[in-house]
Amino acid sequence: MSFVRDCPTYRGLGGGLSRKLVVEMDGVDDFVEVGDHAVFNFTDGAGNDNPFSLSAWVQTTSSSDQGAIISKNGGNGVPSNWLLVHNQGEIQAFIYDGSGSNLAAIRAFTQSSGLLPPGEWSHVMMTYDGSKSQNGISVYVNGQIQSVTRSNPSPYTGLQATSSPVRIGANAAGGIGNEFEKYITECVVYNFEVSSSEVSEVYNQGRPLDMLLFSRYSDLVSWWRMGDGDSPGVGGIIDGAGSYNGTMENDAKIVAVRDLP
Repeated sequence: MSFVRDCPTYRGLGGGLSRKLVVEMDGVDDFVEVGDHAVFNFTDGAGNDNPFSLSAWVQTTSSSDQGAIISKNGGNGVPSNWLLVHNQGEIQAFIYDGSGSNLAAIRAFTQSSGLLPPGEWSHVMMTYDGSKSQNGISVYVNGQIQSVTRSNPSPYTGLQATSSPVRIGANAAGGIGNEFEKYITECVVYNFEVSSSEVSEVYNQGRPLDMLLFSRYSDLVSWWRMGDGDSPGVGGIIDGAGSYNGTMENDAKIVAVRDLP
């Protein structure tokens, strides 16, 4: 999707806020650290998964890029919860059972790659219904549900509480892994399975929605604008829905763009 240039405004339908700032990452060691908080485990502690969803607006720099959009994942051998990542524009969603094995997961990969054209903004959303089945995961790009290949390589016993940190733009594999290159903004965590009509609402005809206007704003876990209203320093990436502020690490920085609506 190509946005109107020289008009970097951020408008929900019927109104909204001025917007022209996003977070830029270099694909080497940049990310936003949110940390480990129990609210992101999405388990009731009794063996049942809770539904949740993840979304963000992203822009890549090359068709060969790969990188995590948002994660609570420490890599193989480390108890983890979930990972939303892309590999050359193929969107991949993982939900792990906390055993530490990357194979003990339910997964959904889009059947198409190239879904994130370099230099263009794309909206990515994954949803999960809490069913402990790969069939409960869906992936949307620019408001459209995607055909996916679902798998469960090894028995999945359900989400557990782990100490893996939430990160935007990377995971914690090997300290820092799966680094995202270029821009991320409007990153949201929802404590429910977002419906197809709600995906359309958030996509907002290709204009990042002011989530204060979202019909289920009160059900958001976190909303990081990743740009406007944020600042360098500890806790400078403000959580507009919860209390889980993030911190830009290494060379991650806030920049102005001219092609975000």
